[in-house]
Amino acid sequence: MEYSKNKSNTELNFLLILLAGIFILAFFIFRPFLSAIIVAIVFATVFQPLHRNAVAMTRGRESIAAIVSSLFVLAVVIIPLLFLGKQVAQEASGFYASLVSGGTSVLLNNIQETIRGLLQYFPTQTDAIDINGYLKLGLGWLIQHLGSVFANVAKAIAGMLIFLITLYYLFRDGGQLKAAIIKLSPL
Repeated sequence: MEYSKNKSNTELNFLLILLAGIFILAFFIFRPFLSAIIVAIVFATVFQPLHRNAVAMTRGRESIAAIVSSLFVLAVVIIPLLFLGKQVAQEASGFYASLVSGGTSVLLNNIQETIRGLLQYFPTQTDAIDINGYLKLGLGWLIQHLGSVFANVAKAIAGMLIFLITLYYLFRDGGQLKAAIIKLSPL
């Protein structure tokens, strides 16, 4: 009888160690995509009323309603943010190119004069300040780091796919997942 109890404890301990190892490995696998998964959870929570309406419109077909809700989130939120990010990057790049080529605009000259006017109240030599140089340096740094962001396009696309897949399954099975977590929760 004692041997059977020890064997059972050993098997249970082995199972717990194996499960802990699997959870640690799963964490390291999903770690690069944790931000996409968390954002999908937030979006699924925010757009849950929309999804309920989609379920009602599709007469209870959860999969079709989840696709409709995910496409709505993609069309209304994600695509405009991508276009905005692209526009900001193009504007910064164009502004940097105009600074490097020496073509300063009237707006930039007005900004320089305003800064020099404000600096006249401080005990410093305002002619020694090269605002164009500082702007070129700052925008050069910005453009260099934006390049590294755009160099990781494959990672961004993978993150977007993980986001959309997670969002779809959260819309489709989110209620069941919530119920399972509540059932397992000791609180």
